[in-house]
Amino acid sequence: MPETIEHAGWLNRIKRLDLKLLIGFFIVLLLIVAFRQIANWIDAGATERLDTKLLLLCREDSAELKPLGSPKFVSAVRDLTALGSGTVLTVLVLITTLFYLLQGRWRTGFFLLFTSLAGWGLMETIKDIYARPRPTIVAHQMTETSYSFPSGHAKMSAVIYLTLGALLAQGSKKRSVKFFWIMVAVVFTLLIGCSRVYLGVHHPSDVLAGWLAGAAWALFAFLLARLWHLRFGSPTM
Repeated sequence: MPETIEHAGWLNRIKRLDLKLLIGFFIVLLLIVAFRQIANWIDAGATERLDTKLLLLCREDSAELKPLGSPKFVSAVRDLTALGSGTVLTVLVLITTLFYLLQGRWRTGFFLLFTSLAGWGLMETIKDIYARPRPTIVAHQMTETSYSFPSGHAKMSAVIYLTLGALLAQGSKKRSVKFFWIMVAVVFTLLIGCSRVYLGVHHPSDVLAGWLAGAAWALFAFLLARLWHLRFGSPTM
């Protein structure tokens, strides 16, 4: 009798996990659809007016269209946007991966590394497909040479910070700590994306699309890891 009850409880747990996975994949689908819709609007020129309005909202009402705030504030925003740069994110991923490997959690380390590398490759592919120029209505506050859509800083900060936040939250027992790590990841992602618009190097629609694409990939990769664990019983985290 106890074995029957235990078996039934295990089956119920599997069903609940399957439902959570189904909901998760549905959210991924919604994020992809939203990303594609923004891309269609950009192709049709439907975002141009709002993009321009939001870019000018960050500028002084003068002929030079200087960014709002003091030069020190502009410098601080450059420092903030660097947290989403390829260099900083690469160093962060490598250090964190090494940390997990040294702990013997090699599946977690390789999961983070794979998610980051695949996300970066996907971003570069999408940029080449759409080949959207950088905004020209305001002066850029830093030099950028790649295409504008989607924002690489917004996408990769979503991929990496959200993935790290999820891993840290999963390793925490208290709900308040879980919530803390998730919120830190979300806030970092949002601030980095907004900094790209303030510095004039991205259209707001580029940033929104980057957030959507990054969140979709991070969630998709995490769901695949959970699915692997569910089906094969091999711990990936």
